[in-house]
Amino acid sequence: MSGLSWQPIADQCSVRFRSDDYSLQYSADGHPMLFIRFDLVDSTSKELVLSDFNVLNVERELAKSVFEHAIKAKGLSFANKDIRLRNIAPHASHVDVVDRFDNMKSVLRAVFDHLSLGWSDIVLDHRGNNNFDLVIRMT
Repeated sequence: MSGLSWQPIADQCSVRFRSDDYSLQYSADGHPMLFIRFDLVDSTSKELVLSDFNVLNVERELAKSVFEHAIKAKGLSFANKDIRLRNIAPHASHVDVVDRFDNMKSVLRAVFDHLSLGWSDIVLDHRGNNNFDLVIRMT
């Protein structure tokens, strides 16, 4: 990734992105922990994978901007797909996994409601050992 430069998604906006053949990545100036990566390689026609989703509850507005840009400018489609957020709390206790799941679910609900994207369920998928994914079933 060393040759990729960050580009603002719009004038006067702190959210920036970069992309390559494998992923579409977002971060934001002044928010060092915010990072969202759409995995373009593992995603199939039925599933869209986010290998990174580091968004605090107070960063909902930034997350809305990211998803809006991914849809309008980059052509990602969420309709009738499962969106899988991989390994949401690696090496965490079960309490921490549930807390992380609840926070992510709250942010995603706000994003999807803002963008009028339909969804039917948000579930925690235990993939074995201490690997938990959050899966959103879009309509």
